[in-house]
Amino acid sequence: MNNTTLWDERRMRAREVIKSYEPYCWEPSSEEIASKLGLRQEEIVRFDTNSSPYTPVEWLAKLSSTLANVKANDYPDTSYSALRRVLSKYVCKNTDCITVTNGADELLLEALKHIIS
Repeated sequence: MNNTTLWDERRMRAREVIKSYEPYCWEPSSEEIASKLGLRQEEIVRFDTNSSPYTPVEWLAKLSSTLANVKANDYPDTSYSALRRVLSKYVCKNTDCITVTNGADELLLEALKHIIS
């Protein structure tokens, strides 16, 4: 068996395993949870969405003074090239070896794209 055949066989087995997984479902909204439990949405306190139930009043006041300088009409660099350059120097690796994402969901999606393709 040559390396190409072995690789194709492993990739097909990986695809079969992935097909057996249940699709990812987003967590229910606070509105959905409240409705299901017969509560008002304001009574729901979430700890599963990496957020705080408390409004950061002081931080928002400081932030509002700097918002005029934020270029909200420009998209950021989606390749994160500046960050990847700094990280590559820090870890002594080529920038092509560094992936930056907007959280675990995006990282998992990118990893699966490379496995499946």
